[in-house]
Amino acid sequence: MFKRDELGVPSFWQLQLLGWVVFYFVLLIAVLPYRKAEDLRDQTIAWAAMFLASCLLRPVCRSLLRRSLSWIGLELRALAWSVAMGTVAAFVTELAILRVVRLVWTDLLVNILQLSVVLFLWCTLYFSIKQWQQSTWERERLLIVEREAREARLSALRYQLNPHFLFNSLNAVSTLVLKGDAPGATRMLSQIGSLLRASLDGPLVSEIPLWQEL
Repeated sequence: MFKRDELGVPSFWQLQLLGWVVFYFVLLIAVLPYRKAEDLRDQTIAWAAMFLASCLLRPVCRSLLRRSLSWIGLELRALAWSVAMGTVAAFVTELAILRVVRLVWTDLLVNILQLSVVLFLWCTLYFSIKQWQQSTWERERLLIVEREAREARLSALRYQLNPHFLFNSLNAVSTLVLKGDAPGATRMLSQIGSLLRASLDGPLVSEIPLWQEL
């Protein structure tokens, strides 16, 4: 079971591991028709290099997001960092595969391009998820603020109406007393007490059922 945040989104490391494991299986499916152990080893080394590079890119991407850059600004900086990390990852991958310091530069350039593209797409996905989370959190916060403001207005209206209600009710009771209708005055006082108790003790809601109002 994934541990999720307040928006119901799994944590970064859960998404990171799940995404890269799925990508690794895609690479395995791509080399299955060839059935060569060397291809499987090479793809595994390349996958491990990209995974480590993406982990190193995470603090960079977080730092870029804190700078409140435009989307184009984010993407351009992410592209530069992806090329830099892709170059390092491709160089390490070639060394690990060849096991000698003798590189084929054409293969190295192709690997740099491929790894850089994958890392750039990873950065773009990271930015997209983070900005979606931020916008969703802001909408949730706005809804909470609007609900609190609405409840505050209802509460203020209640406190404004209660004094007028009490004034009129007490005048009605006084009239019943002057007319000598003691049972009627007692009954009205009891009803006023019940109404005030229900109004003060009950939850503050904008709508109530008709039967409750009656």
